[in-house]
Amino acid sequence: MFAALTRVFGLLGGFFYLAAVRPGNLAVVATTTALYPLITIMLRLALLNESVTITQ
Repeated sequence: MFAALTRVFGLLGGFFYLAAVRPGNLAVVATTTALYPLITIMLRLALLNESVTITQ
């Protein structure tokens, strides 16, 4: 079940990425997708109340 959901979300992610790149905004899309580690850290702080250290 988890593998099927992973595949579905992977396909949706690829579709939305291509849909975003198609109009010609590659610089904006590439910069936005490069921010995913920052989004992960922010969610970690907000939802799990974990701390962030410089070595992480």
